[in-house]
Amino acid sequence: MALTKGEKKVLASDIAVKIKDAKGAAVFSFKKLTVSESAKLRRELRKTGGRVQVIKKRVFRAAAQSVGITADFAKVQGSVAVTWSDSDMVSPAKASFDFVKTHEGASLVAGLLEGTAITREQVESLALLPGKDQLRAMLVGTLIAPVRAFAGVLSGTLRGLPVVLQAIADKQGE
Repeated sequence: MALTKGEKKVLASDIAVKIKDAKGAAVFSFKKLTVSESAKLRRELRKTGGRVQVIKKRVFRAAAQSVGITADFAKVQGSVAVTWSDSDMVSPAKASFDFVKTHEGASLVAGLLEGTAITREQVESLALLPGKDQLRAMLVGTLIAPVRAFAGVLSGTLRGLPVVLQAIADKQGE
């Protein structure tokens, strides 16, 4: 069933509010999306508190203009989907980038990062950043490295002590 102009305006303003309030959002276009692919994308986003919505280009163009996205939608082929998350800045970009990478005919269009419009290239670079847990692990590894090195030096000294004592005992025994 086709949407009326009033319903399209309400839908556009609803999407605009959702992505403007989100910490991060990404927009991608696609030519074909099966139910299983859609479910997989939704599941992946749900893990991080994200959402995805497929929307008509004209409706999304109105929503995008109200939040500052200035992508050229005339060049966009196929349908448009928007992913967003209220809790994580990177997960929508990662999920969209992974989807685009594995689906022929899909391409990133633009995005939002804490209310600021970003380009397709910026969405790609955001998607290539390590995840929050990976960054935490890297930080912990960096913080613990000097302590681990110091412990290694101390244990090396202690390991060498019995060898030195044995050498002294052998020398005195001669």
